[in-house]
Amino acid sequence: MRIRLLFLACVLFLWSDDVLAQEDVPFHTWEVYIERDIDIAGTDRLHFVDLLLGDVSTLDVNGERYTPINDTILFFDRTNRAVMTAYPD
Repeated sequence: MRIRLLFLACVLFLWSDDVLAQEDVPFHTWEVYIERDIDIAGTDRLHFVDLLLGDVSTLDVNGERYTPINDTILFFDRTNRAVMTAYPD
């Protein structure tokens, strides 16, 4: 009986350790800010702010018509004359 109880306790301990050890959270909430015309060419800078971790990543683009869609920003790239997407990573 003690062996079964000890086995059950070990299984529960190992299972709970996996559940608590989640380091990579799959879904984050992001805020995106646009800094327009940062240089003479009209380049814009997108600031992606992760509200969960506080991380900030930036991306310089030559675009217009920015639209948030799920976890991306959809925009028209003036250089390539195409619709592009920008991701926070």
